[in-house]
Amino acid sequence: MKKVKRPTVSLCMIVKDEEKFLSKCLQSVKEVVDEIIIVDTGSSDATLEIARSFDARVFQHEWNDSFSDARNVSLKYAASDWILFLDADEVLDKKSEEKIRNVLPRTKHFGFFFCIYNMKDDGSVSGRHYTVRLFRNQKGVRFAGKIHEQIIPMGTLTYSGMSIYHSGYDLDPETMKRKNERNARILKEALAKNGKDPVLRYHLANIHLLLGEYDEAIEHATKGIELTEGVKKKNSLYLTTLQVLSQVYYHLCDWDKAEACCLEALEVRDDFIDALFTLVRIYRSKGDHRKTILTCHRFLEKKKLIDCKPENGFFFRCLTSWGREAEVHNDLGGIFYESGNPDRAIEEVKKAIALMPHNARAYYNLGSALVEKGYYKEAKKSFRKALAIKPAYLEAEEGLKRVREFSKGGLIA
Repeated sequence: MKKVKRPTVSLCMIVKDEEKFLSKCLQSVKEVVDEIIIVDTGSSDATLEIARSFDARVFQHEWNDSFSDARNVSLKYAASDWILFLDADEVLDKKSEEKIRNVLPRTKHFGFFFCIYNMKDDGSVSGRHYTVRLFRNQKGVRFAGKIHEQIIPMGTLTYSGMSIYHSGYDLDPETMKRKNERNARILKEALAKNGKDPVLRYHLANIHLLLGEYDEAIEHATKGIELTEGVKKKNSLYLTTLQVLSQVYYHLCDWDKAEACCLEALEVRDDFIDALFTLVRIYRSKGDHRKTILTCHRFLEKKKLIDCKPENGFFFRCLTSWGREAEVHNDLGGIFYESGNPDRAIEEVKKAIALMPHNARAYYNLGSALVEKGYYKEAKKSFRKALAIKPAYLEAEEGLKRVREFSKGGLIA
């Protein structure tokens, strides 16, 4: 039997001042790539020393506000059959190493979509999106777009089942604000040249939402929705832009407009869990327990279908609520507690804690429900756990005081 030649892989990266993340990133791929290409845009920390410790080939590029230009420089130096690209604050999932080795010798596709999981500091997932990260090193291959750059396909793309973990969204508020302001500036420059690009409108709407600039967010989201109306059943961009608009109205406490956006999205796809999650928040804010409970269960049902078969959710290139199942269980627990059903409250909150063990609110809710059942020792432990996670948690301190009042009567050891 003829032995299949193992295809080679180049890791291509652009970096600047990434000493905090780079070593972990390179460690995650060192067994699967044949060379590492690093394009540096002006680091002043230990980034380059870390890169060279992994035998990376390092090249300099003067930053010109174009991510695609910098990425294309890295492609110029790649010598392998395939190109994998990562950001410094990302790591390749361990199981994906074997998948890369197995799939490349046999595939006829040009490239592969990876699932990118956005991670919080506590190890939980906040959301996920799909993007092409592995593709053939063909003549003429290049990235396009000054920001949120994408590879221009030179053949078919397919879902791979491979994953990357990303931690760069969990930054301190000031750093995140500077990053968003920079991105808004670059996007506006791009929009000035192509005002009918719905992708630019979506990203600008999202950034203005994050910056609390709601009028600008509404303007760009509305324009983006108009531009994608004709392809709303074929392209998830219509739904994700509509979701940004619903979030703007939610932050403005305009529950009716926020609800209308979500319901419009669900008419197109009833499994759009981002819209369901926002509806949970809306109905909770309105104090509508019945609708909140029904929508929580709808969210959990649709989320389960995506989990059982990930390709079911592939239509949605971005799902910001994918990792928020625990919050839905916590909301259910809160509602059952408020409705005088502590048993159901305990059941739901324990599910939330199993999924999200570092959430102070969940432990507070559990403690409150345990007090109602008369389980004071367990309640005390829950309130203390909440305070260990969030030391200045006033509600948890009040919960402990309530429990201590019972202890005066000899009910607690």
